[in-house]
Amino acid sequence: MSKEHNFTAEQYKGMIRSITDVVWGLLDEEELTPYDADRLINAAYAVRFHQGEFGEPLDIARSEWHLARANLKVKRFIPALYHGQKCLELCREGDLGPFTIAYAYEALARTAAELDDKDALEEYLILATRYGKMIENEDEKKMFFADLTTVPGYKG
Repeated sequence: MSKEHNFTAEQYKGMIRSITDVVWGLLDEEELTPYDADRLINAAYAVRFHQGEFGEPLDIARSEWHLARANLKVKRFIPALYHGQKCLELCREGDLGPFTIAYAYEALARTAAELDDKDALEEYLILATRYGKMIENEDEKKMFFADLTTVPGYKG
């Protein structure tokens, strides 16, 4: 954690929540204008920066997932792959549980689909499914599998 800030931790956390809402809103859009594509990328990187300053390991890993999905949304596949892998790495280092690990594999599967990497896609879908089945909270499990069904190539 950085030592010098002009904001308190609570102010940073409030800012992170507000910017994360922007990220979610733009990820949910069917299509983005070039302006909104820039907003999405900038907002996702801002969230990651602030989580790195004040977030817990889980928050940091999830902000990497946001970066993977944001870059994927704007067709920046190599950065999407990098951030999906970074999310997975943080999940493993922090023992962050099956929900977040499953979503790391979901982001990687989406990226593999876009890159037409059939072998990686198959591997990531298998792993996403495996970790998804380990999610204990039934609402989270349902949400995850609903999201996973939208990955190109997922057969259930």
